[in-house]
Amino acid sequence: MTSPNAVGVVADPFGWDTSDPPPVRVGVAPTLMSNETQAQSPVAADATRTFLRGLGVRELAPRTCPFDPGYDPATVVAHLRQSAGLMSLLKLSMSCWLVADEGSTRAKIEAARGAGVRIVVGGGPFEIAAAQGQLGAYLDLCAELGVNRIEAGSGFTELRETPAQVVGEAERRGLETQFEVGK
Repeated sequence: MTSPNAVGVVADPFGWDTSDPPPVRVGVAPTLMSNETQAQSPVAADATRTFLRGLGVRELAPRTCPFDPGYDPATVVAHLRQSAGLMSLLKLSMSCWLVADEGSTRAKIEAARGAGVRIVVGGGPFEIAAAQGQLGAYLDLCAELGVNRIEAGSGFTELRETPAQVVGEAERRGLETQFEVGK
């Protein structure tokens, strides 16, 4: 049976400390084995990389942007442990991150930061905030949480601000912007 740790996150059933993800080298997928296990293992820690090189597979910079549709922090941390070396961004999608426990959202953002993965938030909350006249408050919240990039657009609403105004307001808060295209 698992119980909450000091920060209220339930311990991972595999025994990983999900509150403090290990550092991850950019472009290199982290291993799931501890240093002690690696030392005892007959297979070198980079055996798969060596095998892939032998097949002629070249190493690429991280290029994927998986999305989190509202998973629990332990699942996101496990995904980062497994695949951070492949991720250029992690998208906190839909509005789940806004209605979830804020501590869980912050834990996901910190885990991604610790793994060298940048965070982008989906465009739905942007459109809702813009339509409700709360765009500035939304951008402030994103910046305060440590989000790197916002997705903006007008897929189901009409944007009052011009894209240039949105980008300027986001940049003023240290945020990058990517615009969705089309309706």
